[in-house]
Amino acid sequence: MFLSGAGMKMAMANNLLFSRTPGHRMNSKMESLARLFKDLESDLSKCARCGMCMSVCPLYAETRNETDVARGKLALLDGMKEKMFDHPHGVKERLDRCLLCGACGKHCPNGVATLAIFLKARSLLSGVAGLSPVKKYLLKKMLANPDRLEKWAARGAKFQNRFIKKESPTLGTASLGFPAALGERHFLPLAEKPFHQTYTQEDAKPEAGESTVLFYPGCLIDYIFPNIGQAVMKALHHNRVRVILPETLACCGMPAMAAGDRETAEKLMRLNLAQFEKHSFDHLITACPTCAYAIKKIWPMILAKEEDGITSLLTTLGEKTLDISQFIASRMDPEEEKEIRTGSDEAKIITYHDPCHLKKSLNISSEPRALISDRHKYRLVEMNQSDRCCGMGGSFGIEHYELSNRIGNAKLTDILATNCDIVASGCPACMMQLSHILSKSQSRILVKHPIEIYAEKIG
Repeated sequence: MFLSGAGMKMAMANNLLFSRTPGHRMNSKMESLARLFKDLESDLSKCARCGMCMSVCPLYAETRNETDVARGKLALLDGMKEKMFDHPHGVKERLDRCLLCGACGKHCPNGVATLAIFLKARSLLSGVAGLSPVKKYLLKKMLANPDRLEKWAARGAKFQNRFIKKESPTLGTASLGFPAALGERHFLPLAEKPFHQTYTQEDAKPEAGESTVLFYPGCLIDYIFPNIGQAVMKALHHNRVRVILPETLACCGMPAMAAGDRETAEKLMRLNLAQFEKHSFDHLITACPTCAYAIKKIWPMILAKEEDGITSLLTTLGEKTLDISQFIASRMDPEEEKEIRTGSDEAKIITYHDPCHLKKSLNISSEPRALISDRHKYRLVEMNQSDRCCGMGGSFGIEHYELSNRIGNAKLTDILATNCDIVASGCPACMMQLSHILSKSQSRILVKHPIEIYAEKIG
């Protein structure tokens, strides 16, 4: 059992301590934490401590620290039990040392849902220990308010050149003049104009179309990679698809959930659902696997148990949600995928990095490769361990920069070994990390999303 009798008493004591309602009754927040506790009790019992996760964890490969691997984290959660709330900050610190790449769960012989467990545990511990002042502001004041986020992004785009140093003209990377904020990371600046401001609903609706899709760009494509969004629109129009763009864009909630801020994550999910319910569409298209993973897996985990009536809606939405590579590849000639592997000697060499959430969480791997097929322009050379994590892991890449960089350098070695001209990846966050490691090494290798290459191909 996750909680013994004494542990249950202690949990109740914590609930009473935090409750502000008359008669010391648990408030809704404490009731939510109690449900998380119950879920964890069942989930943790499935781990057999076999150690299979040790062979696939990118963090453990670098540190050889038992508490950095899934087995160690699960053992920590199980062993702490009654003492977890005595030292919530310490336990959370260990759980935060995780890329949430999903490799452990993908290879677990017992099918332990490690990602779900870690996200629930982070929410549980953050509910008790609270968020850091910086995360609290960024998540609750900025991310949770799309209009405010847009205003601050606009200000950032306008004034960022005063504070950044351009690093690689080829990759478009920059660094901050005060490295304490982002360490020595080379990053991609905010776009001058976000993607959602480049299209109107009229632009998004061709006169004729075989099907209707709703395109959900997500934060990174909207504010940093509008070129990816433009490539998606071009690809969809080329395939005679009617496209709907949501009037209001909110984050998918994954950053908040990863930080343990379940409240903000739920708010963002509901904001998006309210937008989606305004429209009728055949598919919801994303070009960010983390957004797709959140919609298909995380939203039901958070919302389905809160309201029985929303379960069928979330199930239908999950079934309709597709990565752009899935949608386009399903409309291509099956023979086209073979072309890139037999490109001419004059063709540029391209290699592909499999994003963790795309391959490990959504089982999508061949479709992005199909998009970059062009025997005249490109020849695919697979890198070693193409699905090894690049080391970004969202905020992990900032909070644990040195570890992120060490993991990224292993990926860099694999990329350089292919002698490629371009490295493609179907994840904007991975593209940020790949741009960073290539920029730091002064490489001239380009980083592109598969849909960008497809858009170039169709002219």
